[in-house]
Amino acid sequence: MSKQIDYELDQYDEYMERAQNLVESGSIAEARAFMALADLCYEKARMLSGIDDMRASRQGGPSGK
Repeated sequence: MSKQIDYELDQYDEYMERAQNLVESGSIAEARAFMALADLCYEKARMLSGIDDMRASRQGGPSGK
């Protein structure tokens, strides 16, 4: 699951960079759209991380034993 979390965080970074570039060029409405996408990626990564933590605790810790 950590690969999926890493992917979502990479997407977050990419969308935020695009948003910043759009803000600098004056395209605020488009920047807001990319910021919303970035927020969704961050929330998905946060939820996946929580699921991963719950799974590890149900299996007796990070080692899975």
